[in-house]
Amino acid sequence: MARSAQRRRPDSDDKNDEVANSEEDRSQETASRDSAQRSAASQRVPSPQAAPPPAASQGTQKVQIIVKFDDEQQMRVNISRSVPFSKVFYAVETRFRKQSGTVRYHYDGERVNPEDTPTSLELEDGAVIEASLFQIGGA
Repeated sequence: MARSAQRRRPDSDDKNDEVANSEEDRSQETASRDSAQRSAASQRVPSPQAAPPPAASQGTQKVQIIVKFDDEQQMRVNISRSVPFSKVFYAVETRFRKQSGTVRYHYDGERVNPEDTPTSLELEDGAVIEASLFQIGGA
């Protein structure tokens, strides 16, 4: 019996103190989180809605080009007007798993060379370039 006398049973007051302490901790955490959100909101700088994108103001306007491969598949490419078509050719040949140099590109019946650019061909947004496999010989 001496052992049971030594064991101390928690009083209901101890439980109430623990509950009160945990509630205080939660309220302090909530208050600190709220103040952090308010300070972050006050530091935000609103972005200008009417300002043009930086790319357009620097003269690097982009154009979207559609490359149709053998009238079955197509690929949309967004590039700057000053980028040579060699980069587009590489992307198309990689996408369609063709060996470099085996695909020919035409725009309005004219051959597109790797050193040409959208500006040099006066391409508009949404222009369609036709791609086909290069064939040697007939039949």
